[in-house]
Formats: sequence, structure tokens, C-alpha cells
Amino acid sequence: LFPYTTLFRSPLIRHAVCAERMGDLRRAVKDLQDYETVVGAKHLNAEFYLRRAELAQKARLFSVALDDFTTAVAQSRDNAEREQTLVAKALFCLQVGLPDEALTTARAALALNPRQADACKLIGVAYGEKKQRLKAREWLNKAVALGDKNAADLLKKYR
Repeated sequence: LFPYTTLFRSPLIRHAVCAERMGDLRRAVKDLQDYETVVGAKHLNAEFYLRRAELAQKARLFSVALDDFTTAVAQSRDNAEREQTLVAKALFCLQVGLPDEALTTARAALALNPRQADACKLIGVAYGEKKQRLKAREWLNKAVALGDKNAADLLKKYR
């Protein structure tokens, strides 16, 4: 039996915000998890899950963050929001050492928008993490061709 009722929705959010401001990120994530339980996942949007993923990432709760990114992708309103969420998830996957998941996620973003330079760059970096330098250069060159200036700097790393 869950200890909260719907009367606790607003205080849970406020408590999460206060916990974050005080630097207790794990408590903030827990409060948002409780909020999700009270409100119900079907009543929440991608923005909520992205916010909680960001907090979970800062709190080093990586499995929670990964799950929240996945849920945020599913809850996205349209392809533009889904594309940006997939790019954010791919970046997160690279940051926590999941290059295969980053590849899959960035490719999904690229399927939504073939001109997504960030997705090309993330694919290139993921291949670089997997020690596949030729593929890394190929994808980073695609990102440069699409106008990503940062990808040019990353290319130097794989020459």
C-alpha cells in the first residue's frame, strides 16, 4: 500500500525542488518517483521524465536515468521532441560507457531526421569508443558536412 494520496502531489514536487536545491539529489529523485506513483505515469509527459533523468544522472543513479530517458522517448509529443530526447539519451549512454546503446539510440534519432548532425557526431564518438576509428571518422565527417563545428575537433582525435 502506497503511503501517499493525491493530496500529496504538490508537496512532493516542492519537496523534490527543495531537496535538489539543498544538494540532496537522491532524495529529489525519490520524491519524483513517489510523485509518479501518486499521479500515474499516463498523466506525466516527456519533460517530467527528462527532468528526473537529469537529476538521476547528477545523483549517479544511472539505471534510473536510463529508464527515464527511455520513458521520455516513448512519451514524446512529436518527432521533433522524440529526436531531441533520443540525442540526449545517446549522449548519456556515451557518458556512462554504453557505446552500443548510444549507437542504437543515435541511429533512431537519425531515422527521424537524416540531417541530425548531433546524432552523426554521437555515432562517430560511439564508434571511437569501440576502437573502430574508420567508422568514427566516417560519421564525424558526416557531422562536419552537416555543419557541426565540434565534430571537426573530434576528428583530430581519430586521425
